[in-house]
Amino acid sequence: MAPSEASSGTGRRYKGALLSVGLVGAVLVGIGVWRGSVDPPVDVPDSVCGLDLPGSAVEPLLPERGDAFEQSDFTFHPDRLGSVPQSCVLSAAGEQVRLGVQTILFTDDFDRAAAARKAELPGHAPVRLGDALGDSHANSVSLYVPCLTGDGKENLLAFTVGVSGDGTLRQRGLVPRTAALTADLARNLAPRAKDCKVKNALPSGPPSTG
Repeated sequence: MAPSEASSGTGRRYKGALLSVGLVGAVLVGIGVWRGSVDPPVDVPDSVCGLDLPGSAVEPLLPERGDAFEQSDFTFHPDRLGSVPQSCVLSAAGEQVRLGVQTILFTDDFDRAAAARKAELPGHAPVRLGDALGDSHANSVSLYVPCLTGDGKENLLAFTVGVSGDGTLRQRGLVPRTAALTADLARNLAPRAKDCKVKNALPSGPPSTG
């Protein structure tokens, strides 16, 4: 065979191999797109954690499609709010939203002034809802609600919502939505705390975030 014919045959085989690889790649991409398109939508119930917390406030913090919605580590008992932390974990498609509450006894180390200073630390940003002060940091938002014990001592009810995922809440544009869910949690549970009465009702609407 002449050199030119051998070269031509080799070129055709090379182009054919490239075409085959391209077709296989296109098929694999198509399968990936098809599989993604048939993942079921995440169905969040109207209310979560056994409370009057709207599921619509949780939906933006979880993936739209993937594994089914679940609730776990469900320890909220509004009538027994105290120093023992309580929580509820909501998950779907490998991501989680963790809601928590605990009573913080006022000490020289942490009070309302300390909560305000915490919000000014590097990487933190202030969050406020009426008398409640708090902050956003990394993947969570906290609100500290003043309350009075039976003997008149002032403590704090600490409400926190954390969201899993890559990047901080601020990088993902989720601070306002996470803060709104934290406010919903505080409005729902704070008035029901028996051992520490909230001094002033929390206002409706989203908290301010800075």
